[in-house]
Amino acid sequence: MAYNTIGWYGSFSLCSSIYILSNFKLMQEIITYSIVVLAVVFLIRKFFFKTKKDKNCSKGCNCG
Repeated sequence: MAYNTIGWYGSFSLCSSIYILSNFKLMQEIITYSIVVLAVVFLIRKFFFKTKKDKNCSKGCNCG
């Protein structure tokens, strides 16, 4: 009896995950929001967190 219950839940979750993946509008929204979040993270890292200077550069070389 427990085997059938576990099998049913496994099939149910598999079917629901296939349904979610087949919903194209939902997938487009997920992809769009993921790209927006990645772009915002990139811009924040680029403008607010300065990169460390090169360790091989001396103070008088004006390279950084």
